[in-house]
Amino acid sequence: HRDDKKRNHDAELFVSWLFHNTPINALPVSQRTFYRRISWCWNIPVPRPPLTGVIESEILMDGIYLPYGWCLLIAMNTTHVLAWQWCTRENTASYTALLNQLVEPDCVCLDGGVGAHTALKNVWPSSKIQRCLVHVARNVRTYLTSHPRTDAGKSLLLLSKKLVKIETIDQAIQWEELLNNWYHTYGYLIHEKTWNPRYPYESPAWWYTHNRLRKAYRLLERLLHKQNLFTYLAPQLAEHESLLRSTNRLEGGPNKTIRRLLLLHSGLSESHM
Repeated sequence: HRDDKKRNHDAELFVSWLFHNTPINALPVSQRTFYRRISWCWNIPVPRPPLTGVIESEILMDGIYLPYGWCLLIAMNTTHVLAWQWCTRENTASYTALLNQLVEPDCVCLDGGVGAHTALKNVWPSSKIQRCLVHVARNVRTYLTSHPRTDAGKSLLLLSKKLVKIETIDQAIQWEELLNNWYHTYGYLIHEKTWNPRYPYESPAWWYTHNRLRKAYRLLERLLHKQNLFTYLAPQLAEHESLLRSTNRLEGGPNKTIRRLLLLHSGLSESHM
């Protein structure tokens, strides 16, 4: 009849059902009794990670969109979550709130969201930026498709796949030369225009004939110009041997766990989710 033992037992039931996918009919109480006894567990505050003041060598950041119009921004180092921020979408204000919870690191790895880059420029101007190479290759494939028909598209797609395999500065220089050679061979294609024969009765007056090919090349060229592709190989960061080139550790860790948890408990109310 001790309240503390009863609440500990109820909390154990709640955790077993929530995280271990234990069916309700396998619990030692009825469904109605179970929901009544764990009702207080939903109100337990989630503890925030302690602020250690340690300057991280690299921080990974990404957002995950959830039901009811919520977005969860997560920041982690190479091993564990450092901070998170609830918002409605990935914009400058939400990323600024996330960055203000942390100490400026040496390098930040993230995808191509405009809001994140603007917040980094304003809050952490000294941090180096590493674009997630997996996202870059994925974006190029989206523009070109997995099976482009032209030789220009095939060779550019092959170049994007080589990005994630670069390990040394020499390999990075060779890749830059290959991209430059691609432009000298196929660059005329990204400048070709098709004029609208129905203009001015129909807009626009013209468009790029190979617009998707142009977007794929411009993406790689722009990131190379900003020096966001090979930050993990930069000499000034050479003392950090564990710099990552993608946010896969974040997407395959916390993000995957959250998606799996919500899939197991589909139909939760907004507050419980």
